[in-house]
Amino acid sequence: MELRHKHIRKISSAQEILGAPSTYMVAYTTEKFKADNPKTYKAFVAALQEAQELTKKEPTEIAKIYLDHSKDKLTVEETVDLIKIQSRPSY
Repeated sequence: MELRHKHIRKISSAQEILGAPSTYMVAYTTEKFKADNPKTYKAFVAALQEAQELTKKEPTEIAKIYLDHSKDKLTVEETVDLIKIQSRPSY
């Protein structure tokens, strides 16, 4: 999106630096929390996986939900493009 502006040029990207598509979402916990709360930990991971699968299957619907909650000034199409670029997670 930034590259649409005539005074901005691309030098590099996270994908080029890391060697693969990436996302900037980070979630972490301590080993103690994981051990003390196995149901919570498993539920979080399952919910995250479910959200990622739904994002892959229904990017337009997810974009609409996101825009409704975020109030970002992007179009649905721009948001879908961003979702498709960033929807290759790894854990």
